[in-house]
Amino acid sequence: MAGKILGVFAEKVFKEVPRIAKRKGYVFKKPKFEHTGYYEYGPGLKVGEGKQYQLKDLTQVQRHGEKRRPVKGLIPKTEEAERLAKLETGEKVLSPVKRRETSPAVMKQLEKLDELTDDELRYLSNKRAEEEFGLYEGRLATYRQGRLGAGRYGQRTRFVDESGRPIHLAEFAEEVNKLNDSNFIRANEVLDKITMVSEGGASGRSLLQHLGRMLKYAKYDPKFGKTENEIIDKFVSLDAPWWGNFLARRGRLNNREIAKAKELGVINDDELLEISHIVRVRDDPMRSFDKENVFWSMKKQNRDLMRAQEPIPGFEEGYEDMLAKRIKGYYGFDQGGIVNGYAGGGLIKNSKISDETCGSSREESCIVIRPTVGERNAFSAEGCSHYREHRVQDGQ
Repeated sequence: MAGKILGVFAEKVFKEVPRIAKRKGYVFKKPKFEHTGYYEYGPGLKVGEGKQYQLKDLTQVQRHGEKRRPVKGLIPKTEEAERLAKLETGEKVLSPVKRRETSPAVMKQLEKLDELTDDELRYLSNKRAEEEFGLYEGRLATYRQGRLGAGRYGQRTRFVDESGRPIHLAEFAEEVNKLNDSNFIRANEVLDKITMVSEGGASGRSLLQHLGRMLKYAKYDPKFGKTENEIIDKFVSLDAPWWGNFLARRGRLNNREIAKAKELGVINDDELLEISHIVRVRDDPMRSFDKENVFWSMKKQNRDLMRAQEPIPGFEEGYEDMLAKRIKGYYGFDQGGIVNGYAGGGLIKNSKISDETCGSSREESCIVIRPTVGERNAFSAEGCSHYREHRVQDGQ
């Protein structure tokens, strides 16, 4: 036991006890020790240099051991009383840890980050932080979490909106992120052009998923084995004005009938519009954006593998009529009257409203505004005048 260092807890004091051999000439291999009833306490001191205590003078406490696991042991009651007294007065019990000072060069880098807004800091990529501020990933993460709190930050996509916020991509669209800089710029210009020429305000970015799927199948499927340049050359040759108008047709429905149907809960997710292909993308990905190969259908039709994929004559008009009937059915309108005058977007234009509906003795041409949420199917029609706007009133 010589040379042993005492730990944070009091340790038992032992003494050697002489042993008598029953057989003459036998020598015991190990000496025998027994507890003296005393405990020695003196963290950091060698055994024998600490102060001895009896069990009644000690108290059991719990401390953090290796890997911060809780361990229990005995320390003098006087030591524990002093520690508790310091806690009550707010005095630091443990000596402060001396940290290495931040170098002036790093301080200058961090001062540049101080000038960024929270949003700019939130979406700052590791690559940009290293190029512009000279900060590596670990130091940026420490600063960001200290200022913004714990969380996931940065951007994992090359697509950002006008305010610099990242546009997160779905599975196939991640392939667009992997394009080299030249092809990425070319593809992005085509998507922006589609957005600009679209009359209905449709976004060319809605085609990212389709472009990613085209890239994935054409590049990695051994049947095709196209290069990235070949695929992008094909993509940039698409008819941008045609695609702008094609997407705008769905955009107009999304902003009017589909938005209202979703709000009222009269349409399911599998009834929303999707771009369909006569020749499946998996069978020929290079025809993904041929205008002769695409048409609109509902999600459940597009994903029905047993169904022949081909355009349905008058599909868009029939789809719009289906939504109109469901919206009118929600408000309790049946056949005739206002129902016959229903026009796209919930507006009833130039409808003949009879005295049964409007409370007037003569038929007049009225414009009726689409009911909002919470409004019900009864019109306040007293004093109906030509082109007067009527709004549904709650509970009437």
